[in-house]
Amino acid sequence: MILILPFLVGLANASIFDFFQNQFHTGGQQEQQPEDFEQKILNSQCSNYICPDTSACVSSPNDCPCAFPNSQLRCVLPDAKYMCISKPAGEVSYHYDDPNSNMDVDLQDDNVRDCGWVKRAYAGLV
Repeated sequence: MILILPFLVGLANASIFDFFQNQFHTGGQQEQQPEDFEQKILNSQCSNYICPDTSACVSSPNDCPCAFPNSQLRCVLPDAKYMCISKPAGEVSYHYDDPNSNMDVDLQDDNVRDCGWVKRAYAGLV
């Protein structure tokens, strides 16, 4: 019995490991390696600026889009840098439907995290 117990424990550990390996495996696809990303950027035909988050080719860093423009707001900070935040949801979400003006919306409500809130937080007012 004592000789069988370590065998059973080892078998159980192997089964659990195999379960987790199969559960979280990406179906044969490997994650993009840093070298692949670097080669993509180096082989780009962009003659201007390549955004680090999205690999978009734009004329300047200030023109970089958010990675998920359908669900994010691009908020420009007073120092001319920008950050992307999730669009507010719920009953106020319709204010942010227009991608050309949604970054200008400020509901003046500290419970709504929009670009106006980000600017107030940046200034230390929240």
